Amino acid sequence: MDIRRLYVLALFLGSLGDTFGSAALADDARVHIVSPTEGQQFAPGDKVSIVVDVAPSLRATDGSVGLAGLGSVKGKGFSGTRFTADFVIPDYFAGPLMLWPDVWAGKTVLGPKVRITVRPLTPPKQLRVLNHYYYFSLPRTHPEHLSVKGRYAKDIERDLSSSASGTTYMSSNASVVSVDREGVCTVIANGLAVIAIENGGVRDFATFVVDDPAHPSPPIDLSDQVAIRRGGLRLESNPRVVRSHYQQVTITNTTALPLAGPLFLAVTGLPKGVIAYGGDGGGRHSLDLPHEGLGLLPGQSVTVDLEFLNQGNASIEYTAKVYHGVPK
Repeated sequence: MDIRRLYVLALFLGSLGDTFGSAALADDARVHIVSPTEGQQFAPGDKVSIVVDVAPSLRATDGSVGLAGLGSVKGKGFSGTRFTADFVIPDYFAGPLMLWPDVWAGKTVLGPKVRITVRPLTPPKQLRVLNHYYYFSLPRTHPEHLSVKGRYAKDIERDLSSSASGTTYMSSNASVVSVDREGVCTVIANGLAVIAIENGGVRDFATFVVDDPAHPSPPIDLSDQVAIRRGGLRLESNPRVVRSHYQQVTITNTTALPLAGPLFLAVTGLPKGVIAYGGDGGGRHSLDLPHEGLGLLPGQSVTVDLEFLNQGNASIEYTAKVYHGVPK
């Protein structure tokens, strides 16, 4: 590639999507891509054949096509009014790909850009958002752009952040964090939100915990999103002054989304003479979660061992609830 084309390519990459500062490098419809068309879909590994028409009045001598992020390809079969070019989409590439033609006619003339989309034909074996957990304090003015990778056969990894690659985004609580079709998240209010990211039926998640120091939120009740299963009561084999009962409680996430940590189990409504021992001393027990930040994934369980001091003969009955937050 000669110095002139390297210069043009550098200018384009430095201002992709913006208007060029030089009038000589502004889009000129006299040079335009006939094929492929705007939005046409391809797959990694496909050969793309490009046809460019050039107005006779330009008296152009040669041409090429720039590929955003992938260099450029020199035109062939130049007739003065048309040339062709072709390239193979790399196996690792997915998402939008911008093409732009240029010709030499005593100066460089750039034609309008055409965007094609590259979408894998098969779903990823694994989808991975690069950051699973976000904690923000209000006010938050800058949006957060999620970055998503997909792993395929032969250990190929592709950037699937763009919706053009087939990735979709959805917020569980758009009043706390909204997300657009390109994975740009905007923090709106304090609370919890989970962003579900999906491509080809494969999912991953990003959780957002938003706090407003000026208006702190109380613990958030998540009891309707879990199943709480109580094991049998076991009596201490050698009781002392008071009898101790032990019980294992299992908490399972019954929703299709992760439950963000930290989480705790609150035990209330015990009869007179029965005390929930351990935890913070007030019947609240922090849960040891298997996934930091994400907390409990869909269908995942965690257990906590409870101990009750029974100063009489009352039956041990209580209400159990699960909260997001820190026991206070």
